[in-house]
Amino acid sequence: LRRTVEFVAERIGSNCVKHIKATLVAELVKRAELLLQDSVTQESSTHNKQLDTVCTKLCEDGRQAVQKGKEYCTRKAPEALRLLLPEEISASVLSSAEDIAVALAIEKACSWLNTNISALIKREVKAAFARMLKIHSQISSSMGCESVKGGCDNGCEHNAPLPSQLITEIKDILSIAVGPRDEEEVVDYMHLKNTLTHLSQTLKCRIYMCYPAEQHLAKCTVELASLLVSDRIPVSGFPSSEHSHEMQTLKRKAFSDLLTLLLSVWKKDFTATIPFYLMFSMKNITYITDIQSHKWELFEFMLRGLIEQRLMDYEEMKHHIHKLEGFMWPAGLLEKLALMSERHRSKQEDGCKEPVCTPVPKAVAAMTSP
Repeated sequence: LRRTVEFVAERIGSNCVKHIKATLVAELVKRAELLLQDSVTQESSTHNKQLDTVCTKLCEDGRQAVQKGKEYCTRKAPEALRLLLPEEISASVLSSAEDIAVALAIEKACSWLNTNISALIKREVKAAFARMLKIHSQISSSMGCESVKGGCDNGCEHNAPLPSQLITEIKDILSIAVGPRDEEEVVDYMHLKNTLTHLSQTLKCRIYMCYPAEQHLAKCTVELASLLVSDRIPVSGFPSSEHSHEMQTLKRKAFSDLLTLLLSVWKKDFTATIPFYLMFSMKNITYITDIQSHKWELFEFMLRGLIEQRLMDYEEMKHHIHKLEGFMWPAGLLEKLALMSERHRSKQEDGCKEPVCTPVPKAVAAMTSP
């Protein structure tokens, strides 16, 4: 019993520190990137002073790490003990063991946090700022400041979110979808929509964008789309309804709007090659086949959008689908995609003056109609 209690206290204390680094410290670093965003273009002589000012402010907010650490240990240590100790153990012994494990875990974690949290925040903030300066320096030296700004839209004020910030935000959403999470961990619908809007702004403002960062964003957005169509992301903030069928329709419409926005960003804002083939990976297709049949509509909607926006042609899509013949695809899927592809090809060959792409909302209406 003593060894189990000591083991739990050791592991929970260690996990608590990692949890604080991944949550509180990561959040403070994001805030620092926003506060220091304008500093990368200023004289290097001012950098240390600006860093010290930001770090001082954030270290004050970092004091809550100890309280958050206590809450974490108090919640997690009893859970771990109940899993490891035999069911036959008496309630009084279990209660005493839990109290001791919690106290030991708090002592281990909070003593480390009290001593090191400020230094940790300063180190992570300085590392983040160094990355920002490096990206800016690489772009400026290779292309020249004026030519970089020239790649932006007219009137661009160069205040879009940094690529590193967008990568972190999207990865946070992906981690909630595929990683272990508490029940209350969800993604707000408006946060998802705002993230995609910020992504478009970042891609249009090229001053801090480099090719590796754009490639990383392209890959992350394809993974995001795959998790959206397979309903793996726990999204909240939809309009409420008393009827489950109506609620499902509202949710499907909201997801379709997100996918429409993402298709537009892929079409208009990216210059890097987008790895759409990842959408047909064994992992992502397995996610989709695990859901209810009516939710295949979102996947079909995404494929239609890729063809309509001419982001992917039918033959390439057919090649990926045929490589996964072991899965049960919706009836007539390939036939419908082939007809759509042929229709758009014919319009292009005939030199049609009308827009080549059918408006995506019409595709949504066609898919969601009875």
